[in-house]
Amino acid sequence: MNPTTPRTTTRTRRVVRVLALLLVLALAVAAAVWQGLQSLDLGHVRVIVDGDEVMRGAVFNDLSPEQHLLAVLAIAGLCFALLLVVPMLLLAVAAVVLPIVLLVFGLPLALVLALGALLLAPLAVIGLLAWWLVRALLRDSQPAPSATMAE
Repeated sequence: MNPTTPRTTTRTRRVVRVLALLLVLALAVAAAVWQGLQSLDLGHVRVIVDGDEVMRGAVFNDLSPEQHLLAVLAIAGLCFALLLVVPMLLLAVAAVVLPIVLLVFGLPLALVLALGALLLAPLAVIGLLAWWLVRALLRDSQPAPSATMAE
């Protein structure tokens, strides 16, 4: 007996497809960013740490092919992480904010509706009694169907 149902395998396939699509998208973005960095002139950039100049100008053409590959993979990893983290963060914020908004606005609104229903209850009872009375009067004023009409 197979413990996995077709539904869970379909869901797993869908998750794997989405993750693969995100990875391909991250690689495409990383390649585009890398091409953009290649055309940038960063000769005027200086990196200073604790008053010591660590780097003056960044030249990407001086990197070896392995360093190029490592840089592209690092950018792709960052893009992939952002593609996963940003939607999850938005969902987490919505999961926190939505109950707060419902409590702030929904609870007072529910209290007002309950108070209105309580105050209007006597009118509703009077209206219901009037409706029953009118229906009963209309039903009594109509002649009963006679058995002789069937002949």
